[in-house]
Amino acid sequence: MSTKKSFLLRVPPDLWDELKRWAKDELRSVNGQIEFLLREATKRRRGEREEAKRKEKREKRKAAAPPSAANAEITEDSASGASSASGASGASGASAENSASGGSGGGSWSAELD
Repeated sequence: MSTKKSFLLRVPPDLWDELKRWAKDELRSVNGQIEFLLREATKRRRGEREEAKRKEKREKRKAAAPPSAANAEITEDSASGASSASGASGASGASAENSASGGSGGGSWSAELD
């Protein structure tokens, strides 16, 4: 069995009463309830720290990436989005192509409007 560190903890009477009620509801001793609460708070804090470290690493990678690589992604995304939007829609896509090319859409533009 593992050894546990013993220490004196002073708590106000109202907090002690609340801990006693909570421990009773969860079928624990007051000591067991306090230990449970401390473990849960430690896990949550550890998780928050790990998440902050992951976020910091992501930000460092973004900052270390050359700006041209980020711009290339944006350009590729916007180019693929524009081409898929004009190719996927019917009359509105054709009219967008017509207006973008200076009004010379030819027969396909008028055929799609009919």
